[in-house]
Amino acid sequence: MPEAGGCLSCRPVGDRHILIVLGRDVSRGTNELVRLTQAVLETTGHPALRETTPAFSSLLVRYDPLQTDYGSFARTCLEAALAARRRRAALPGAGERVRYDREGGPAPAGAGTEEVVVPVVYGGEWGPDLEDVARHVGLAPEEVVRRHTAREYYVSMVGFAPGFTYLGGLDPSLETPRLEAPRPRVPAGSVGIAGRQTGIYPADLPGGWRIIGRTPLRLWRPEAADPCLLRPGRLVRFADAGPGAAGWAKALRAAREVEREVDLQGRRSVAGGEEPDRQGRAKMAVAVIRDPGPLTTVQDAGRWGLSALGLPESGPLDWPSFREANLAVGNRPDSAGLETSYAGLKVEFTRPVRVAVSRGARALVGGTPLPCGRAVTVRAGDVLEFGAGASPWNYLALAGGIACPPVLGSRATYAGAGSARAAGRPLAKGDVVEVFASPEAGPRPAVPAGPPLVERLECVTVRAVPGPNDDAFGPAAVEEFFSREWRVETSSDRRACVLGGPAVAAPPATAVSSGTPAGLVQVPPSGRPVVLLADHQTTGGYAAIATVIGPDLPLLARVWPGGRVRFQAVTVEEAHQVWRSMPVDMAGGWPGNRGGAGRGRLVLILGVPDGSRLVAVEPLPEDR
Repeated sequence: MPEAGGCLSCRPVGDRHILIVLGRDVSRGTNELVRLTQAVLETTGHPALRETTPAFSSLLVRYDPLQTDYGSFARTCLEAALAARRRRAALPGAGERVRYDREGGPAPAGAGTEEVVVPVVYGGEWGPDLEDVARHVGLAPEEVVRRHTAREYYVSMVGFAPGFTYLGGLDPSLETPRLEAPRPRVPAGSVGIAGRQTGIYPADLPGGWRIIGRTPLRLWRPEAADPCLLRPGRLVRFADAGPGAAGWAKALRAAREVEREVDLQGRRSVAGGEEPDRQGRAKMAVAVIRDPGPLTTVQDAGRWGLSALGLPESGPLDWPSFREANLAVGNRPDSAGLETSYAGLKVEFTRPVRVAVSRGARALVGGTPLPCGRAVTVRAGDVLEFGAGASPWNYLALAGGIACPPVLGSRATYAGAGSARAAGRPLAKGDVVEVFASPEAGPRPAVPAGPPLVERLECVTVRAVPGPNDDAFGPAAVEEFFSREWRVETSSDRRACVLGGPAVAAPPATAVSSGTPAGLVQVPPSGRPVVLLADHQTTGGYAAIATVIGPDLPLLARVWPGGRVRFQAVTVEEAHQVWRSMPVDMAGGWPGNRGGAGRGRLVLILGVPDGSRLVAVEPLPEDR
């Protein structure tokens, strides 16, 4: 593990991520160092750098394993962290805090910093826990509100859900533990306290924070120029709008004014809102959903580059099977198609179209099974029905690709994002399926479909790199994890593969939250491992005993609940060799490896006699 002085180190997180640890606390100074390290790393222009996810005291960095090796890239990361530490010591004066612009980067010297004022109705139905918090801290409810509104807060990180803000700077006298039993639904806009943090729920979500108020301010707006109102590094103040309905009306007016001001101040993001088709292709309706089954969604190669805002990549759980179905009908590998779980999806076609189902699927048209991985032309009036096949997650590709509007650069469904139409919710009965009248231009690898899966897989072995927190478990627990067979539980979904079996001795859930990529194997206090999948949370605090390598992660989508999983420990170097042994077009085109996935930033550094100054941060235009 490459290390430097002063609690600075790098840890491998599987085969495509590095965790830069910059401290052991959740102080503002450490968090500022995280943000500066992120900015400095992005100035390197390293060809392998793909994405960064800041947290309280660490920075998760995604890289392309085909462009570098772990040792070399870890040294680049450490050098960036050391440079950030030196520059922070010189910025802007002794003991003065670094200020941030609205993009979350360090603000130019002498520039004003926009502070977002959040209007809140405290107490009553809007803040059901205010009196409990007051009793816990020994203050009157009015004094809790006064102290909560008196402080300047900073966004330490965004995680748990898109736009969920973790705010540092809470008055120590207001520290209050979480609820013993989380609520199944916390209303959007709820302002809560949990330990030393205060935060705002961007949507209706389950949660255990103590809710002291609510704001009508919309923190996550995928249709806006900037979807995340409060990015890491932003400064925040709360304002008491007054009690009851009159206070809510006042807060609503103030919130809409704040949103207008932020939109006027912001630069139009090429990834924001719904985007037109890049080639101006016509669309046509070809089918109607008669029964969506348990879960059917639109997916493409995923929405990469937004993990810093709490938004995971999504995309298909089984990329090779999705890719093969697309290639069979003449689409690009990343064209949007349908992912369906288990059995029950029924699609009635309203006009002829070429379709293909993935290997492992059991699909019938008029009682006749469709071949897997081969194109078939269906006619108007045909009904395609998915039964229980060899794989629980299956794909339907349609020639031209699904034509729902892209949101934030992708058509992949992530229901938690609050996006509209099929880009943001599962398909429902009666939904009309549109496709592009012609496939998108671009290269198409001539890769034959793999052999169909006829029988269900009873057990799969997936390779995993130990860590990043394997040292917290101890050698005996790590050996036990890798030597055991684990059972796939029925609670598994697109967020995680939940495993059952005898509990692993897990460390206490007291770790500081950090970035959490797909493939991470977290072990909560129950001792039952959870493997994060495409719709994973982007940050989390449970200890991670291992990380499944990218090429093996799709295997987990081919095991039905009740099936078994074994883990095989490999080194980062062995994992990278797996990538290099794959066909070039497959490895290079694997989602997350390709460049240009996210929005980079150009950081200008001005040399002056007494040291470097970080003077400007501008978003780079996305490579369209």
